[in-house]
Amino acid sequence: MTAQQSELPNGWKYTLTGFGEFLEMRRVAFAEPMPATRLCGICGMLPSRTSQLPCGHVLCESCRDQIPQGKHRRCPFDGKKFADSAVHPMNIELSELEQSRIVCSAGSQVCGFSGKLSELADHLTQCGGGKIKCCKCNRPVFRNHAVNHYRSCTGPQHAATTEAATKGDKMADIEKSTRELMLSKGVELEAVLSRFTNTLADKVASLERQLLEAQNKSNSDQQSAVVAEKGKVVIQGPYRAASSAGVLITTCKFADIYAVVDSLNEEQAEVRKSTDTYSLGGYTFKLECEFSKVENEVKVRFILFLHEGEWDSYVDWPFEKMVTLIIMHTKDEAKDVRLPLTMVDHRAVRKPRAGVERWGHWTIKKNWQDIELKGYVDRGALYVNVEFE
Repeated sequence: MTAQQSELPNGWKYTLTGFGEFLEMRRVAFAEPMPATRLCGICGMLPSRTSQLPCGHVLCESCRDQIPQGKHRRCPFDGKKFADSAVHPMNIELSELEQSRIVCSAGSQVCGFSGKLSELADHLTQCGGGKIKCCKCNRPVFRNHAVNHYRSCTGPQHAATTEAATKGDKMADIEKSTRELMLSKGVELEAVLSRFTNTLADKVASLERQLLEAQNKSNSDQQSAVVAEKGKVVIQGPYRAASSAGVLITTCKFADIYAVVDSLNEEQAEVRKSTDTYSLGGYTFKLECEFSKVENEVKVRFILFLHEGEWDSYVDWPFEKMVTLIIMHTKDEAKDVRLPLTMVDHRAVRKPRAGVERWGHWTIKKNWQDIELKGYVDRGALYVNVEFE
């Protein structure tokens, strides 16, 4: 048997097609099985028109039309060739089919109807075997059992409705009892409502004040964050990568370098300029440059000193890194000036204490005129890279 027909204790069910609007695609239970020559071998439906191929297989018009056209068409079951002229058409008239005996598809336990197919329309208007959905438990119920089912159904929706109704009744009873008690005590309802309204208004006003304070605090915090962001050290200028793998590097900036140089005079032959505090590899430090003037020649040298920092407890002491300072050219990396810095003195490599700075040794002196006139100063700033190796 195919998917469209099934043998049941209450009849053989087939899906009809081609017999008019009322029966189109309707599932009908027949009292006797239909001959195989009346059923499509592919879709299993009971059509009004079928075609029997020379090989004996039967197809409905819809399935037959799906076979590719050609001089020699092939049966979809056995692949045998056939010509359209060799196909035997077989038709079933509605008047003939209406004489076939049927039973109610609901089954004999629900509906005992048995009659002709022509009587099906009248039967369906009276049959109680059709299924409906219970709005309480959402389960399907036969129509002729619906009343008894509703009487005893305690589905989820019914329970929820009952619970809601019970709560509503309780609230109404409480409200009624409260009013009676207040009236018996001489309490005026209007006065109670007035006090309640005033209390609620005070609470709303208090919440509004708290909200306003929170907004003001939020705005203040945002402004502080903006100021802090502006106060951060932003390094601009040339960029350099580390000279080799494993080397740590950072860029330090000497700002307003011209003002420092211009402050040199006969009374002040030496002047120093420090950078901000930087961190590299967990070590905190500052750079300092010293300008000295002898006659008309200005020299500059650099020094690094370790400073107390938040990562001091996590790095190794004494400080054993090889340090190199690099005066960066603004455009040509090949012109960078590398200045090795000695950090071997005991006082220079010990872990810094609060308020105590660990000085290293000065680099060699460089002619400031060579630095100033050969493109090492960018918008009044001198950029020096620090490498730890």
